[in-house]
Amino acid sequence: MRALRHNAALSDVRSMNTARQTPIVQTMGVIYEWTYLVFAMGQNGYMTARNDEDKEPVYKPDGSPVHFRGDRPYFLQVLQGRPFGQQVLISRTNNQPAHCLSVPIREPNATVAGALITCSLLTEVSKTVADIRIGTTGFAFLVDDSGKVLAHGQPSKVKEVLQDFSTHPVLTQGITKRLLRVNDSGNPIVAYAMEADLGWKLVVQQDEVEAFAALHEAQRQTLVLLVVSVVGIGLLAFLLARGLTKPLRALTAVADEYSRGALDVAIPGSERSDEIGALAHALERMGLSIKMAMAKLSQR
Repeated sequence: MRALRHNAALSDVRSMNTARQTPIVQTMGVIYEWTYLVFAMGQNGYMTARNDEDKEPVYKPDGSPVHFRGDRPYFLQVLQGRPFGQQVLISRTNNQPAHCLSVPIREPNATVAGALITCSLLTEVSKTVADIRIGTTGFAFLVDDSGKVLAHGQPSKVKEVLQDFSTHPVLTQGITKRLLRVNDSGNPIVAYAMEADLGWKLVVQQDEVEAFAALHEAQRQTLVLLVVSVVGIGLLAFLLARGLTKPLRALTAVADEYSRGALDVAIPGSERSDEIGALAHALERMGLSIKMAMAKLSQR
């Protein structure tokens, strides 16, 4: 856009003279390598100069103009007073999907004398704008204000025909600047959309399965870790329980023998320094107390 406006302000371009305009548009065609066609148009809708003049002259030998483009929206928009015009179309030059951008050529009194236009193949725009890959299924695409695809992360999709994404599920929900989960022709995807300059919209999308693969793997690993932890804790609890219940059963058996009058039973666990050992010592003292009480009772 800046290049177009700069060149449209040159006196040679504003002259609307083919001989003076042609070197300018030819130079633009060489320098701005993403364009395949650069041309100027007069108010009557006919080309006055183009960068491939040697292949397709703008005038017949009798002096009549050849190439009429006055029906193109990118020209009509400028003629109606807009600061720029644009259109996604099938080019009449090479029959391929392209994007044309135009700015007005103004006379010194600011009257619109014509337009200066550049056209780029959508495959070239795609290489510049949407040349990113996200995993295997992720890509970006750019659409104009009418939903026509300007650039696609899979350039082959815009090589032959125009793509209309105005009904794409992401675009129909509006630009929300948040992650969206939608179905694209029955395929679950996640996408993010944002508003770009000139009314364009940029969308990045990826299949939901691939997008959340890392999250699902993390969840699976977390679940495995949880199961292993539960099993480990259960096994540890079982071993600890056995370590506690076995000596307690032995001490319970000693207490049962005491109740039957067998006071000379060996008390296990008295060598331990924990609560089990304290209980064993208590039983041992109780046994001695019972023996002493029985001895006194016998004396009486």
